[in-house]
Amino acid sequence: MCLKHKSVEEYISIYCSELGLSDKIKGRCLEVYSSAVDGGLFASTGPACVAIAVIYMAVDVSGSELSCQRVLEFGVDEKNIPRYSIERRLSSLRSLG
Repeated sequence: MCLKHKSVEEYISIYCSELGLSDKIKGRCLEVYSSAVDGGLFASTGPACVAIAVIYMAVDVSGSELSCQRVLEFGVDEKNIPRYSIERRLSSLRSLG
């Protein structure tokens, strides 16, 4: 049996739903991710980690009621993504301007 790996977009959709984020925030996440791809980021990075970093950035700029800290905790505690990996992806996203 061959398992299909999820894309960043699929993880964004799943995680936004699990975090109770609106379609507006989800759309913002996809915009942030598209800009990152256009900027040449994340070519060989795990999609789950990228999704968490993108959601963090979208929540940060959108003024969402959900805190960035909660997004980080969700990634680390519930999805077992190393904090340093998320922080490296965030640093890359911030370098885009």
